[in-house]
Amino acid sequence: MKRTLSRWSRNIAPLGTKAEDDSWRYQLKEGDWIDGYDTTRLWYASTVGEIKLKQNHMGESILMTQVGFRQYHIDGNREDLKGRKFYGWGERFDEWLCAFSPRIMKYNTYQKKLDSQGIVSAAIESNHSIDDSKDPEDQGAAVLRQNC
Repeated sequence: MKRTLSRWSRNIAPLGTKAEDDSWRYQLKEGDWIDGYDTTRLWYASTVGEIKLKQNHMGESILMTQVGFRQYHIDGNREDLKGRKFYGWGERFDEWLCAFSPRIMKYNTYQKKLDSQGIVSAAIESNHSIDDSKDPEDQGAAVLRQNC
């Protein structure tokens, strides 16, 4: 039986690994702070927007997360349409990502930390490519994980 998986599928993990640390992704809710990797290859302090289930082409349910590459803060230098102040990028740069995407990580994992006043520092450039298709450790083996 031939089975097709998308490149970002949670069903694929490196040989010999387990996805035990992914349980926090099921708990994501609107307003949670996360680290988000944007299309310019930078990690940002980000905020979870909506959460929804989407059906893929095989009829499997996929947990999707709206990622806002911004962090709401009372001293923010920008303001959204609801009048909330924030640091980061406006809503037009939001992206819908699978909750199990490697572009979503626990808060303060990759982006710069808050300074002493609780203000978000500028994002830092990742030192490695998130494109795992060029991973030299890739032996072509995979462990199936849950749907994504």
